[in-house]
Amino acid sequence: MQGSKEAHRQNAKKQLELDKQLRELVLANTVPTDVGATPFYFVTRKNKLRRLELTEAQAKQLEAGELAVVERPDPDKIEHALVKPEIAAQMLALSERAVRFLNKEGAKVGFLSDAEISARASEADAPEPAAAAAAETAPVVEEKKPSEPETFITVKRAPRE
Repeated sequence: MQGSKEAHRQNAKKQLELDKQLRELVLANTVPTDVGATPFYFVTRKNKLRRLELTEAQAKQLEAGELAVVERPDPDKIEHALVKPEIAAQMLALSERAVRFLNKEGAKVGFLSDAEISARASEADAPEPAAAAAAETAPVVEEKKPSEPETFITVKRAPRE
């Protein structure tokens, strides 16, 4: 039954239920974000750095483990919110991916070492290895100018029902 349409439906239903539980847990326990001048960086699910502009007090609470950054899965997007560490621990038990930053002893979530940060910076500056290798091995072909201008046609497909 694995890989069948029914299995996909069941998995989607389980994921929707999990998202609903996580969303309700976050909405009931969100700590209001105090907008300030202190940037606080954390890593998103897609492995991108994201910044929250917080007051210095809230940034220190995050660093001390008194607050955590978690995902709030809305139906159309994923937002981030601050919660107490006890709530983050409950969310961690439901889904490891839902907690984006939590400083607790023995299980620090979302921390990047200085080496990881510098590696990411150098990766962002370097060209992609596959593209660089393809460019080196590809034969040089001279472009010929067409005698007539090229015509491009865009085909729009009707949505499936």
